[in-house]
Amino acid sequence: MADPDLWGHLRFGQALVENGSLHATDPFSLTAFGHIWINHEWLTELVFWVAYANFGDAGLLLGKLLIGLCIVFMLIKTCRDQPIIAAALVVSLAAFAAAPGFNVRPQVFSFFFYTVFIVVLREFFSGGKNLLFLLPISTVIWVQLHGGFLMGVVVLGLAAGWATLMQWVSGKKEFSLKSLWFWTLLTFAAPLVNPYGYKLLLFFSQTLSVPRAISEWEPLPLMDFSHWQAKLLMVMFFAAVCLKPEKIRKWEAVVVFFTIYASLKHVRHLPFFAITVAPWLVDRIGEAVAGFKKKHPETVMTLPTIGVIAAAFFAAGAVQCYKTVDLYKTTNLRIVVDQDFYPVHAVRYMKANNLTGGLILPFDWGEFAMWHLYPNMLVSIDGRFRTCYPEQVIQDHMLAFALPWQEWGRLAKYKGDVLLTPNTKFFQKLAALNKGWKIIHADSTAILFLRDNEHNQPVLARFRGPGFVKPDLTDIQFFP
Repeated sequence: MADPDLWGHLRFGQALVENGSLHATDPFSLTAFGHIWINHEWLTELVFWVAYANFGDAGLLLGKLLIGLCIVFMLIKTCRDQPIIAAALVVSLAAFAAAPGFNVRPQVFSFFFYTVFIVVLREFFSGGKNLLFLLPISTVIWVQLHGGFLMGVVVLGLAAGWATLMQWVSGKKEFSLKSLWFWTLLTFAAPLVNPYGYKLLLFFSQTLSVPRAISEWEPLPLMDFSHWQAKLLMVMFFAAVCLKPEKIRKWEAVVVFFTIYASLKHVRHLPFFAITVAPWLVDRIGEAVAGFKKKHPETVMTLPTIGVIAAAFFAAGAVQCYKTVDLYKTTNLRIVVDQDFYPVHAVRYMKANNLTGGLILPFDWGEFAMWHLYPNMLVSIDGRFRTCYPEQVIQDHMLAFALPWQEWGRLAKYKGDVLLTPNTKFFQKLAALNKGWKIIHADSTAILFLRDNEHNQPVLARFRGPGFVKPDLTDIQFFP
């Protein structure tokens, strides 16, 4: 399913290719035009645009799938000394737990580089290869892709700090403090290598603590069956901690606790938790199996037992693979656009009639409309949120569309020429309540209004006569 921000990412990537540089200020909106724009996902948008321009939306889907497979491979590989069946089962459960947040979005790059961080840290603290040099290199790339680099930096700081404390307490030299902190401090400095320098970090410090009325930023609901795979992983983690409380002393358990806290606070962090907890649980299962074998050396898992377990795992995997392949086959490897959510018909109506001016609309529709209507129309809000929009603009739109019967007056100050709203009872009555707006199109998803102003008089004249185009509104399921 198409994410509301995907159209914008492609539009901005296209603009970057065409202009050869980043826009310092916003050129796409009605309400933030000329406002400073901190486009911290510019490299993702460039990658997305190149993939889409050359391979269509199939290229975006296959790219996402490739990143997911790389993550699974890294997690399986870091568990290489443990029973393969345990690794496969736990990593598969983690993959299902992370799946709801794994869309064609910049976040997929954060999940990839976060996995790199976890694998490198596990390798270093277990006495394997010292690959810490990869962390600052990864961070320099990551900071251009998505703000999730902050999760990697925080987790590195937690791991390094806790492991150092435990080494001092125990008095045993298990790793090189000099090497650990050299690469850790270099990684801390790496985010400064970005087009905005220290101003990007200042932007995050000022905006991340501000509440966001977006579903993925809501707390994880505990009293239902949503995200049950992630909740099962949490139960397994706490059960393992209760059975082996001494494992809390390890850096990895501390990081798992942190990702649980982050996930409980914001559901969008669940993939980070799943990636962190999976190898930790596999290690505990491996230790339990080894302990059982030591106590009961006469117990041997027979080939039939191994066959049954393998067959059950294979069957579960086959079912999931079949569902995925069948979905891709049904959609011809295309991204589906939900016409019950996006104003597909209304936007086609505007495009066919060459409407121009400022377009007032809800937050989730901004980048969809921008892709299809720019430069003829400038949207009043879109998914870039605080990277370019003043806080007052954001709050006005959020409240006006969430509580229109109380807060609609907030948008009166924005002199848009066209209004695109959900098809609800309030907006059905809006034309009667406010004579300044004329309904020119309505469908099951959206209502389209024209403001009765001087700019729109030629369009209104055409609307009243035979000159208004009624486009083919045959349903179109697929992107864009």
